[in-house]
This record gives sequence, C-alpha cells and structure tokens, in this order.
Amino acid sequence: MTVNWVPFTATVPDWSIPMMAKHAAHYAARATAERAGEPTSPEAVVEAYNAGSSEDWRTFLRVLAHESLAAKGGWVGWKPLCDAIGIDRRKGAGMLGAAQKRLNGRMPFEREQLGDNYRFRMSGDVADTIIALATGNSGGGSSDSTEQP
Repeated sequence: MTVNWVPFTATVPDWSIPMMAKHAAHYAARATAERAGEPTSPEAVVEAYNAGSSEDWRTFLRVLAHESLAAKGGWVGWKPLCDAIGIDRRKGAGMLGAAQKRLNGRMPFEREQLGDNYRFRMSGDVADTIIALATGNSGGGSSDSTEQP
C-alpha cells in the first residue's frame, strides 16, 4: 500500500480539536503501522493502544505491560490479568476478540494456551511503549518504570 501524505486544513469548532487530533494521529499511525507490517513496531503498538474505545482494552495493555516486566519469563496468567483490571474472564474474552478483529490478528503481545488456560507475554520494548502511552510520555518508557496502572 502506498501512502501519499498531503497537507489538510479545516475550520472546526474549538471543542472538537482534541477529537480531530486523536483521529488524525490514529490514521497516521495506522498507515505507518501497515507499512511497517510488524505488530510490535512502535507505530503498530500506538495503533493497538488507541484502537477502539474500550478503556478495558487500554487497562489490559497497561497491566500486561507492567506485569510482563515484573514476571519471571514475562508470562502473565489470564485470570490474574482479568482480576487486575476488574473484569470476568468472559468479558475479557469478548474484549480480546473485539481487539483481535479490529487489529486483524496483529496483537502486540504473545498468547499461549496451556490446557484450558491462557497466558500472555509482552516484550520489554512493547511494554515500555505502552507505559509511555499510558502516562502520556511519548518519548518512550523505561523497563524499570515503577508506576503501576
């Protein structure tokens, strides 16, 4: 896919500027992520974090980021993740299914099934990016970040 960037100017009500900026950033990140093709590229992680309107999704990513950095081997169980974000596993499965559909299966983490349970792992770079997005620090995070979601 070829992306041609063009300047665009519009007159809008002042109250709509944050929403317009978010949409512009969303589409710019999406185009860059599609070009990159890697679900763990910084552009794709931004796209994944901002995809949809589910606060549960963003909370899930923040908790997974922190817990993956803290866990031995980076793996975090499904039940502890759901408990940490305050949803049951059924609602969590719906949230993940919707996100997977929105992102065309390009999730910014690994998922592994062990029997009838799942566990998840996020790389340190992806976790740092998620933490930076969650805290509003676009300059990137640090693996020794101590701020919890």
